[in-house]
Amino acid sequence: RQAVRRLLRTPQFAVIAVLTIGAAIAPSLILSLVGRAVIPPLPFEDSDRLVRVWGGGPGQRGATSYPLLDFLRLNSRLMGVSMHTSGNLNLELGDRAVTLGAAAVTPTYFEVLRLRPVVGRLFRESDNLTAFGHYVAILSEATWRERFGARPDVVGTQIRLSGEAYEVVGVAPNTGFAYRGSVRATQVFVPAMMAPRLMIPREWRETSRAIDSPIAGIWLGEARLHDGVALDQARDEARALGLRAAELWPGKTRPIPFDLVLAKDDALDPRLLRAVALLRVAGALVLLLGAINLGSLLVARGRRRENALTIHTLLGAPRSALAAGLVIEALWICAIGGVTAVVLTMGALRLLGILEPSILTAPFGVTFDPTGWRSDGALLAQSLGLAALAAIACGGVTAWRLTSRVRLVPTHGQGILRGGLRALRFREPAGALIALEVALALAITTPALLLTRSLGNLVDADLGFVTTQVATVPLALPADKYPDMRGADFIGRTLEGLRERGLAASSWISCLPIDCRTFYSQGVKPTGTDTAAISAIVMTSAPGAFSVLRVPLLSGRDFDASDRPDGSAVGILSQSAATALGASEGSRVDFAGTSIEVVGVVGDVQYRDFANEPMPVIYRPLAQGSSAHGILIARSGLPIADVGRLIAEGAHSIDTSLDIGTVTPLSAHVERAMARFRGASWLLGAASLLSLWLAGVGIYGMLSMLISGAIPEIGLRLALGSSPRLTMAAIGAGSLRLALGGLLIGGALGVWSARFLGPYLVGVSAIDAPTLGWAFLVAVALATAGALMPARRASLVDPAIVLRNEG
Repeated sequence: RQAVRRLLRTPQFAVIAVLTIGAAIAPSLILSLVGRAVIPPLPFEDSDRLVRVWGGGPGQRGATSYPLLDFLRLNSRLMGVSMHTSGNLNLELGDRAVTLGAAAVTPTYFEVLRLRPVVGRLFRESDNLTAFGHYVAILSEATWRERFGARPDVVGTQIRLSGEAYEVVGVAPNTGFAYRGSVRATQVFVPAMMAPRLMIPREWRETSRAIDSPIAGIWLGEARLHDGVALDQARDEARALGLRAAELWPGKTRPIPFDLVLAKDDALDPRLLRAVALLRVAGALVLLLGAINLGSLLVARGRRRENALTIHTLLGAPRSALAAGLVIEALWICAIGGVTAVVLTMGALRLLGILEPSILTAPFGVTFDPTGWRSDGALLAQSLGLAALAAIACGGVTAWRLTSRVRLVPTHGQGILRGGLRALRFREPAGALIALEVALALAITTPALLLTRSLGNLVDADLGFVTTQVATVPLALPADKYPDMRGADFIGRTLEGLRERGLAASSWISCLPIDCRTFYSQGVKPTGTDTAAISAIVMTSAPGAFSVLRVPLLSGRDFDASDRPDGSAVGILSQSAATALGASEGSRVDFAGTSIEVVGVVGDVQYRDFANEPMPVIYRPLAQGSSAHGILIARSGLPIADVGRLIAEGAHSIDTSLDIGTVTPLSAHVERAMARFRGASWLLGAASLLSLWLAGVGIYGMLSMLISGAIPEIGLRLALGSSPRLTMAAIGAGSLRLALGGLLIGGALGVWSARFLGPYLVGVSAIDAPTLGWAFLVAVALATAGALMPARRASLVDPAIVLRNEG
């Protein structure tokens, strides 16, 4: 009650203290909630024990074969091993077909992931005994609801998948294979022994090679660790089994050491993890700044109560009771500040959702609901927990400093000799706190400025193509219906129909720039040389694709009608590929065991990520490559909806059963790829601005407190002939020395933390001199502004009044 009364008697102090701690806690809450949104937990029971099985050794992340993974079942440290491979199947609905993401899985797949059927049952061992012998299927819950109206009687019915009849035996919860931030949702499951039906090449669809071959590296595995088993123990046994397995197939496979990785670590993009970790560190630094400021406010206020504390002590009050009263007062301030932080967090999230919605979107495609805190008591608990920590720290330090200074016999005239301007030194607690505030603010500001500059470079960067007025429509052709060259013939006829409908600038490419997630790489080297092969991305394109995307043709020609399946093998190189290979128009390079003629060189296009140099690319003509999956592209000034309608009409005029994807502007794909850069820049920039504000307020408050204690010394200096200007200069010089010390510490911390931003820095390094210079100038301006008003107020002191009061 006494603590509340004291706060009510000083409402101005109470409001400032509550807002200070609330503003400091809010960034931690915001970054924690955003981190929860962009790094969601795996939706599986006891997911911490779930591991993913890779072939190829540590860090290589390679798929492996069914026989080798089956051999891994002997691992005594693992609780079951499941296998899966993915592809597409076409669900026939009347006169049309819908392409579904499919997975061939072992019955143990659902056991390992601990999934339970929504309706019906899951696979049994009897469903997976012989190749091509089990035409049963399980629908995902999303497919069941969207395509079958959530009818319970779907179990036991027959559906047609890619031309063949399957019996639906159950419905499974929605799931997918998450890897490094991307998820491939599974819409229908078939037994592992039916895997050949998911394959694209005819020789794989009609044989059991996908299941029997020890070198068919198309399978991935999941398993669970037994209770009490460490990951390293299971990993060592898995590698030993991999070496033993290779001995069973001599001459057919090389020893492939298995590697086990925790699924929760493997599911997320490590770049995202580093960025979120840095943002959380920034939130912690802002909280530390707020705690320092609150401590300064409490100490400054407590010094005005020293005489009252002395009287209480003389009347018999124990020091522990006085200290407890100060801590309880801090707890009240921080408790109210914690509630205030929740309100500020909610408002900030709403604002962020309006200004930059991509910040609140997970890499798994799940949008974060900024109003979800209403039903989330964890947010309030976290806020009050942070507030309690700040209160105990600040209140405890304040109580210790003030109660240890209580004098049983009050004295006068100590203001001249006690502290004074000597407190503006590093070895003094107050001086060290000022330097620390500058250092923390600079440690947050440096990476924020680097991100801002990087984002500016990204906006102005030459991507190698032009996004304006380009519409994109994904097209997945059923492999069973369009094998071999039928797919290329269909795409050619579709493009011809689009030109007749007014879309003259239309074409097809296997993967979009920037947003490409399905590319593969291949070794390429000059024909007839011993030069080591370079790794190049393989793309397939129809004639006119470079023109639609405005990718410059540097030499040679584009693909045309002369590039036929039975003609000479040709290809087009990107500029970086041509440079690395020393090739040009007319050269020949070896690719996939075939010598191909280079008929052209085009400019570099970034297919992977903004923050990396473009990889070398080799383009193959549509007539000589795979046409199963790709993107129809068209450049037109028509509204995007009209372009999509024309593309759908053109494709359905040839095959009405095809499922045509949603039309999307190419610029939207680029914007989505840029979202993580903008999101990190916005969040870290907001944390930086808040840290600068808190540091400025803290420096101002600390200097005001120090100068108030040094008034007698300042009055004596002025009485002995010092000018107000020299007094201001002395205070400014002391503050600047502290700021420079903080600059050195904060600069080092900022450069160190910026190393975590590597994948987010485009055209700028972590030790970029101009950025560091600007950060230093901001910190110096901050310290100068914080010292200016207290120094000016000190220079206006009347020495006669000060000396008379001290006498």
